[in-house]
Amino acid sequence: MHEPVRLRVLVHLASSPGGQAGFVALREALGLTAGNLSVQLRTLAGAGLVSLDKGYRDNRPATTVRLTVTGSGRCRGTWTKWTG
Repeated sequence: MHEPVRLRVLVHLASSPGGQAGFVALREALGLTAGNLSVQLRTLAGAGLVSLDKGYRDNRPATTVRLTVTGSGRCRGTWTKWTG
């Protein structure tokens, strides 16, 4: 994992209940702009590390970001490399 923001996203999801978070909650927790988070999530989704579930909640667009099994393994592997 070469991009620190992407690793932060994976770590946040790994520590979240059910390995998932809403887009807005994730953006606020990580202190990112919506545009930056969107770009990072597209990259992570393209690599199969997260899934993006888009829908509506209270007639407003809502995106739920979920850590995949592959993403969980990559996050754990990176953590293990760093902590020895």
